[in-house]
Amino acid sequence: MAKQEHNKEDLRKAIRAQMRDELKAELQAAESQTHTAQTRTLHPKSTRRWWAAAAAVLLLVIATWSFLKTQTVDNQELFAAHFEPFDNIVVPVERGNADNLSKAQTAFTAYENGNYAEAIAAFESLPDSLAGLPVYQFYGAIARLQIGDGENVTQTLQNLSDSASFQFQKPAAWYLGLANLQSDNADAARKIFTEIKADATHPYQKEAAEILEKLK
Repeated sequence: MAKQEHNKEDLRKAIRAQMRDELKAELQAAESQTHTAQTRTLHPKSTRRWWAAAAAVLLLVIATWSFLKTQTVDNQELFAAHFEPFDNIVVPVERGNADNLSKAQTAFTAYENGNYAEAIAAFESLPDSLAGLPVYQFYGAIARLQIGDGENVTQTLQNLSDSASFQFQKPAAWYLGLANLQSDNADAARKIFTEIKADATHPYQKEAAEILEKLK
């Protein structure tokens, strides 16, 4: 009898142990499913948060770029706002029969009348004894600036602005800065206008300072 009771107790222990093992396995399986479900649930939210953050950064970049763009002026706009042809104070233009005008007068007549392409052609057709003179190179370069050909006159204007003996040395430096501005060479233009601004005797000091403010 005692042996039977002992066997029953062993059986109950075995059953309880098996039930514990089964319950433990079920709990582990349930935890695993819960974790998987949470991962699947949280992943889309995490993705949405990432996209929201990326969108916010993109909007900030766009807003900053738009603000900075409104604070600066296009190089071509700056050029157009400050460029004016240099007055003809070299060859007086006599109103009359064009056939009687000298070649230099023909060039300056076209220049004063705003016919810059014609003026350029006339300057380039001057006799070598005149075409090589700095003053004619200067006016020819300004005529080219007027038609948007600044890139091809920077060297000419550089040479003229470096010549201490040239009577229009300082105006040549001013137009050199404008030529670089027209050619979208903002760094070179900024350097030239900075030098002009620092020269208290320069006739274009104020204009150079205005351009530098807008180039920042």
